[in-house]
Amino acid sequence: MVATLEISDTTLRDGAQAAGAMTNSGGRRHWYEAASRLGIPLVEMGLQSTVADRQIPKDMAYCAEKGGNTRVVAFGSTSKKQRPASDPAMGLLANCKAPVACIFGKADVEHVRGQLNLTPEDNERRVEDSVNYLVSKGKEVHYDAEHFFDGFRKDPAYALRTLEAAARGGAKRLILCDTNGGTPPTSRWGKEGVADIVKKAREYLDSKHIKVPLGLHMHNDRGDALENTLTALNYLKDKQDIIQVQGTMNGKGERAGNLNLATLIGNLATGAMEGLTMKVDLPRLKSVADSSYIVLGLSLPDPDNRPFVGEVAFAHKGGVHSDALKKMGPGAYQFADPRDFGNESIIVLNSLGGGATVELVAESFGIKLDKRDKDTAEKIKELKRRLAWFERRGYRLGALKAEQYLLISEAFGDKRRFFEVTGSRGEVVDVGRKKYSESDLSIQIGHDSYRDLRSSSGGLVDAMYKSFVKTLGKSFPFVREIHLVDFDSKIAQIHGEESPMRSLVLLGRNGEISETVGVDPNIIISARKALEHGFRYHIKRYHELTKS
Repeated sequence: MVATLEISDTTLRDGAQAAGAMTNSGGRRHWYEAASRLGIPLVEMGLQSTVADRQIPKDMAYCAEKGGNTRVVAFGSTSKKQRPASDPAMGLLANCKAPVACIFGKADVEHVRGQLNLTPEDNERRVEDSVNYLVSKGKEVHYDAEHFFDGFRKDPAYALRTLEAAARGGAKRLILCDTNGGTPPTSRWGKEGVADIVKKAREYLDSKHIKVPLGLHMHNDRGDALENTLTALNYLKDKQDIIQVQGTMNGKGERAGNLNLATLIGNLATGAMEGLTMKVDLPRLKSVADSSYIVLGLSLPDPDNRPFVGEVAFAHKGGVHSDALKKMGPGAYQFADPRDFGNESIIVLNSLGGGATVELVAESFGIKLDKRDKDTAEKIKELKRRLAWFERRGYRLGALKAEQYLLISEAFGDKRRFFEVTGSRGEVVDVGRKKYSESDLSIQIGHDSYRDLRSSSGGLVDAMYKSFVKTLGKSFPFVREIHLVDFDSKIAQIHGEESPMRSLVLLGRNGEISETVGVDPNIIISARKALEHGFRYHIKRYHELTKS
């Protein structure tokens, strides 16, 4: 018999607690729909008892009305009052439109006394009564046993009794939480590990004839969230429980974060756990994982080497790797097919790679090269010299497909540049309470010169982007379909006060998103260069595709 893993995504609650993260109504609704398309069965939508965002109940109602196989989960705590019906926070949970409520309670007797100022017995009653109250209001209740693993090591009998109390109240899932993220997978350093404690918890509940399925909620403070989860699942799957695992996409969360759901899904999909299945649309994994950064208001890592879903998770830079990939195929240096996860292999174009690297990159754009040809070999050398020039200045463009295309096409294909920037200026004007951005852009297209001077209430990059669209749109109307997706800027190379800036611009058209860079000591010019590369890429691709 095969057990099915039940994933409860807590990106909108735990993930939003990551430093710098913030969600809004549109982001929450977008994330629910993205997770639903991926096939995640449960999506937790923030802290229902908060008054910080009064839109949350409306978002829950919107998502609940969507129907489908993904259910919305409202999150809160056990009642702060003796009678749950008199606790306003419990009332919010009871009356919201989410069909599932997940509440946490204390499983560590020290927290019961020190934080709640309750007796152990009173806390048990609060757990049971809180679950029972929400069940009476028609909710399916999942119980998060906060600090369970730490509490078990201090007083195992009490930690287990809190689970029993939640089960008596009618909880449908009992979630064991490693809240501090410090429990090792197996016994070490004088500590019982996750495997030992999970086994004892299940045995205790079975002895009480409690058949409520267990779940897991792991934090990553020791870097063990994934291993802890797989270790526990290895035991629980043999019990044929319906296992719930809570986590966040990309592992975002407070402190060192939570279990990374993308990595867990990738591991299970590649055979990390026999006898355990998931119902997810695996090729969507990368796009959904990427979108979580936008939902949380965070930037993608640079370089993006997240397992399974990162832009360079299947990137190859070394000449030996490239040579083997060309002769033997993708299995030479990859344990899995990136396409299974919605990703792709990338050959990193760099000055240290051999001719095989350039050949493979060129082939990805439909350009067949023979490095044994004398003229081709000389062009490859010239390209590597150009790459070395870019690398010395901190461009780091070798893994960016759009930048690769520009380099390869200019070296071996269509050398047309289509336009040249002949002048640019940008500044942010701050007059009293009024702020606006000014862009002044001059472009040469053939024999024609164009200039666009504009003011924008948005940011400077937005103003420059609009200037590019206006000027280039005169000769290339389709550029009006190109939209600005994202922008980021960082130090390219650390040289004290003279450090240049590296700007990354994402432009989208017809579902394709390009990433291009610009480097300059002036951050405004670095952004303009990145935009220039991006528009040139889309114009060259358009002409290539329409020609074919």
